[in-house]
Amino acid sequence: MEEQTSNFGKKPKNKLPILTGVLVLAIFVLVGPVLIKDFVKFERSLPAALNYVSTASVTVGNVDPVATSATLVGNYNTNSEIVLTEGTTTPISVTGTVTDANGCLDLDHVNVAVYKNGTTCTSAGNDDNTNCYFETISHATIAADSSNCSGGTDTTYTLSGSNPAVSTFNIEYYAIPAAHTSAGTGWKVTIDPVDAAHSGNETANTSGGISLDATTALEVSSTIAYGNVANGSNSNATSPAPTAVVTNTGNDAIDYKLSGADLSCPTSGNSIPVGNEYYSQTGFTIPGGTALASSTPGALVAADIAAQTTGTPVTATSYWQVTVPYGVNGTCSGDVTFTAVAH
Repeated sequence: MEEQTSNFGKKPKNKLPILTGVLVLAIFVLVGPVLIKDFVKFERSLPAALNYVSTASVTVGNVDPVATSATLVGNYNTNSEIVLTEGTTTPISVTGTVTDANGCLDLDHVNVAVYKNGTTCTSAGNDDNTNCYFETISHATIAADSSNCSGGTDTTYTLSGSNPAVSTFNIEYYAIPAAHTSAGTGWKVTIDPVDAAHSGNETANTSGGISLDATTALEVSSTIAYGNVANGSNSNATSPAPTAVVTNTGNDAIDYKLSGADLSCPTSGNSIPVGNEYYSQTGFTIPGGTALASSTPGALVAADIAAQTTGTPVTATSYWQVTVPYGVNGTCSGDVTFTAVAH
């Protein structure tokens, strides 16, 4: 006979802890995100007093100045050439920009050199009016030029037409010509800034070349004075011949051509033919010399008058005589034309 076991009278197992754990988990699942969200809100709403600001600082030492541009401005052919004026100076402009990170008033000076390519032009001692023009713009000049260096945080000093005293060079009429035919030829400008630290590491800037044209020009003493000459005679036949002094007023070696006109004698109504005037480069006694002709531009006189280089004009002397025909009297006069040509 099989035995049967009965659970009757035994205590049932307690299922409450399992239900409680499930309930708590459910509450956490439902409420947890809210609590986390509120915690984040709490964290973000911490008082500002808990934020601290630290100030960073650095001391910048000297920065070497840099010339960032340089241009030599001509006066001809859209400013790409220089044409000089005979016998006087011609103003030529320089433009450029210098930058100093320590401020434009930190500049001690700025050296500016205008020169023929291949020429040493690094100091005032090289300035010779023929190949080199050198100028130093002082700190005092820079400081006084408030339109181009305002001080304070202004780091740029500008050379421009607003202050011609620091941007214009007066080029002499005898400055040596040089054509700009390729890179590195012609005339240039170099701008070289130096700051208060004098480090020697400044950066200069050099322009491209432009042409400085050759000029052929001359001046002549105003009168060829033959003096009193009798009919049928030669002027000063036994004395030194009258002269005309020719001066080269350009920047190139020259010869010249001669032509003239009859000498008109209003009192007698006659004239002295132009062919009765004679010229020579060495002096003479008639019938020597060359007879003057009326055709223009005239006969060439190979005088080879060099352009000046030292500030002293270069000249050549021509000697003159005239033969007075019979039948004229009074004061006779006429033009003699000298035309400069390149040698």
